[in-house]
Amino acid sequence: MQILNLINKEKSDIDYSISRFPDGEVQITLGEFSRKNQVMIMCRITTSEELFILMQVCDILRRHSIGFVISIYYLMSMRMDRVMSFDRPFSLSVVCDVLDRLGAMCICIYSPHSNVYKRLFKNTDIEEIPSMFSIDFTKYQVVFPDAGAEVRYRNIPISNYVYGTKSRSLTTGKIISIGVRNPDSIDGRPLLIRDDLCDGGGTFLGLAKAIREIKSDVDINIMVDHMVNPKGIENLSKNFNHVWFTNSYKDWKKDWEGQPTPFPENVTQIDVV
Repeated sequence: MQILNLINKEKSDIDYSISRFPDGEVQITLGEFSRKNQVMIMCRITTSEELFILMQVCDILRRHSIGFVISIYYLMSMRMDRVMSFDRPFSLSVVCDVLDRLGAMCICIYSPHSNVYKRLFKNTDIEEIPSMFSIDFTKYQVVFPDAGAEVRYRNIPISNYVYGTKSRSLTTGKIISIGVRNPDSIDGRPLLIRDDLCDGGGTFLGLAKAIREIKSDVDINIMVDHMVNPKGIENLSKNFNHVWFTNSYKDWKKDWEGQPTPFPENVTQIDVV
């Protein structure tokens, strides 16, 4: 199978170029590729433009009658997996409807936030790309920030989890309190907060504060799949012993080059694509 890597061109078997029309519209042109072998498209969808580029690639491959599989390492709108208000769109449904019409043999999604996406595809086989962290979880006591994280990661092979709690305003949806459901379970091992996505990190900082009010000298670490905001890196690096995340959304370590402050020493970016 040929690899078309739309994230890291240097790792792509198929060359390509991206240009723009005078009005700013983006267009991709593929280089030489075999018409006898199927194609694996590796991409991230963080913007509507990246989705449009993927749509163009699929159009090219369909017209050449080439079978293809799509591996998506960040799926735009995955957090909007329900109707928040009838005055707002069901964004994940909108994105999945587009993907479902691309003609892929299979679409694989890395750490997709919830299982809602599975019922939104009618024409395409769907698979989940598992998390790619190589870490000895037995060295830590795992903390689930909320019920969603508990569902996603309850197969982590340890016992005696710590469960975070949070409540939201019924009118604004904003988090108004963060706590620990089972404080007596904190047993003195280093803690590892496990979740799928970090923006500014405010929820995790609130959870760390609640934990330290219970046990002030505890060693707290955090692991997320998707880091979507550099502010999150800064905030977590200052408040946790160690921080792990992947390059699913962006190669933050490369983006950090040239900044006046070095990439934090207690932060590890795992390259998954």
